[in-house]
Amino acid sequence: MVAYQFQTIHTLEARSNLLLEVTQSHFKLSDPQVFKMIQGLFEPMVQILASKGIKYEALRRSLTPSTDHYDRALVFNYTKFDTGLYGRDVVHRLLPVLRKDSSHSLLFGDWLRDGVFSEWLEMSPKAMGTVDLALAQDRYSPYYFAYLNNLSDADVVNLHRAFEHHPAYIGSLDLDLDSPVKSYISTLLMRDFIKHKGVIIKEHEDDRDAARIATCHCSISRNLI
Repeated sequence: MVAYQFQTIHTLEARSNLLLEVTQSHFKLSDPQVFKMIQGLFEPMVQILASKGIKYEALRRSLTPSTDHYDRALVFNYTKFDTGLYGRDVVHRLLPVLRKDSSHSLLFGDWLRDGVFSEWLEMSPKAMGTVDLALAQDRYSPYYFAYLNNLSDADVVNLHRAFEHHPAYIGSLDLDLDSPVKSYISTLLMRDFIKHKGVIIKEHEDDRDAARIATCHCSISRNLI
């Protein structure tokens, strides 16, 4: 048996890893070769994070499921916003509510599926959370989601309070347990960024040289890697 030297990777795009399998099949790569390729991509990322003062291990809670913290998806009817940039509006209201020392993965996106959103809620009663079912009946399902993990009890309450009077907000989904609606939207939504303490970690273009990855200041007093 071959003994591998490796660093632990907390998440490897487990919900859509088909590209790895296609690459291995097309190029006829062995398992050790694929392992070496993954580690070869992972190590530079760890080094870039370290250059920004972030230890990869410190991101574990935002990258893996937790039994003592919560997953929630805030749900909005995007026709009720007074701007077409409703995603920007949500992010700028949401980030200041989160604790300064917390870490979360954030996913965003619209409902993209035939069928009424409320029908999926009826198939997922434990996930309904605070969503007002009467407001989730729109035939064309014009809904936008902001999915956060690793939330404390106080985070859940504070997020709801921050949006409860917003005209577009219809409640939050409770996604602690598996359900049809969780399985679908967790695959549908875009993995946008990780909020780690006072820093926002986003993906750069594939052709961006590591030396040019800068730390920039956002308009909401956070840093962007």
